[in-house]
Amino acid sequence: MRLARLLFLALPVLAEDDKKPPESALTGSVEFGYRSLLTRSGNLEGYRSVVNLGEGPKLFEADLRYVPVSTKLFDEASLMLHNWGGEPYSTLRAEVRKSNRYHFLADYRNYAHYNYLPSFGNPLLGSGSLLNQSAFDSRLRSTDLRLDLFPSARVSPYFAYSRNSERGGGVWLFSRQGNEYAVPTLLDSASDHYLGGLSMRLGWLNASVEQGGTKFHDDQASDENTANSGNLSRPYLGRTLRLNDLSEQYRVRGDSVYSRGSVAINPAGWVSLVAGFTYTNPNVDVTYENQSLGTFVIPQTLLDASAGMDRFRGTARMPRPSGSLRGEIRPWRRVRIVEAWSTDRFHNSATSQLLTQYLTGGVTTSLSNSGLDRLVTNDSRQQIDAFFDVTASLTLHGGHRYQWGDASVRPSALLTAPSVAAGSLSRQIGTAGVAYRLAGVLRMNADFEAASTSRAYFRTSLRDYRKLRTRASFAPKSNSSWRAAFDYQWLDNH
Repeated sequence: MRLARLLFLALPVLAEDDKKPPESALTGSVEFGYRSLLTRSGNLEGYRSVVNLGEGPKLFEADLRYVPVSTKLFDEASLMLHNWGGEPYSTLRAEVRKSNRYHFLADYRNYAHYNYLPSFGNPLLGSGSLLNQSAFDSRLRSTDLRLDLFPSARVSPYFAYSRNSERGGGVWLFSRQGNEYAVPTLLDSASDHYLGGLSMRLGWLNASVEQGGTKFHDDQASDENTANSGNLSRPYLGRTLRLNDLSEQYRVRGDSVYSRGSVAINPAGWVSLVAGFTYTNPNVDVTYENQSLGTFVIPQTLLDASAGMDRFRGTARMPRPSGSLRGEIRPWRRVRIVEAWSTDRFHNSATSQLLTQYLTGGVTTSLSNSGLDRLVTNDSRQQIDAFFDVTASLTLHGGHRYQWGDASVRPSALLTAPSVAAGSLSRQIGTAGVAYRLAGVLRMNADFEAASTSRAYFRTSLRDYRKLRTRASFAPKSNSSWRAAFDYQWLDNH
């Protein structure tokens, strides 16, 4: 491989008799060239899977910075480019700022995902086939944009957008009862994320609110119109299975919105309060359909089939609110009391429906399966801890934690009643600990818990348990390059 490069460097130059700065200053460097492959011997798929450096004119690197003098639009702008011109990994980063006004940042990445190396997991490897049955030739792109307004002000709004996508093709497996067939496929997926927020810094009160959303799609399509014997080299139940024609589409659509906020209050030097809340509501819809012609076997009846069809539709909804509250008071110089509460409520409901049809001698056989699932979990905890600094090196702490919650899920298929399986959690926990520090040379911690549980989700859950963990580390001096550490854990559960 031959590589030719030409380097260009642009720097501001001032005349010796000119004491005033120029109207604008552009600094930076640009490196570009041309790449060619001298030989074509060897395996091209192997080269592209491992190296994948292309030929032709290339922009290897550009690093430019522009600082204007007269304009009021911005104070500084910069641009960085790496590996453009058909390279496997290209990047762009642009930044524009105006002091105390705004800060804009853009980041772009383009990655070539190519893999056609032979796989030892190929069932046809023994017959001489080097086809990778999970091959990819696609481009992954990501874009991130962010704008901060009045970044140094007490109230600062911000906006952001990001996108991740993949497009290309490859090889993947289509399964029909008793056999798998490697078929070409097309990939197209993307997700878009939008958000806007406001941060407030008002001395004793700091707060932020943010609203965002996500939309995504994931599509995959396969078409095969040539005879394909699949990975099964021997007859299946006395039949030689074969795929003659295939049309397959897989589609996912989803969206989500979320809201979150936090506030931190410090009305006095001895007390502080922090609260946060988050709510998300993602939704997903999935559709899948395939139509195939060939020689198949119906698994339920073991009859021959000349055609098959699958249609699937599924949906899922998952609202999830969560919140937390933490307060700390310092009534005396050596004493801290911390109270914390949090809750997480996870709800998920899903439906699915699958229709499968086979054609046997002009007669259609239909099979259907549908499902309805629901999962609800509500978990909360409350904890209070007191910390006492006996000396500058020794700290003692003790407290109490209470955990509670409930859950309901679909029961096992072996049960006919009830329609849902429910469980609950109630646990009281006492905590204690000690921490010792000696001038960066010695650190020791010991934490102990003792719990009493009246209700738990599973028979194997922690019930009445005791738990101890100790940690220690030692170094001969504070700036030593080596350190010895010790960690011990003990658990006794009944």
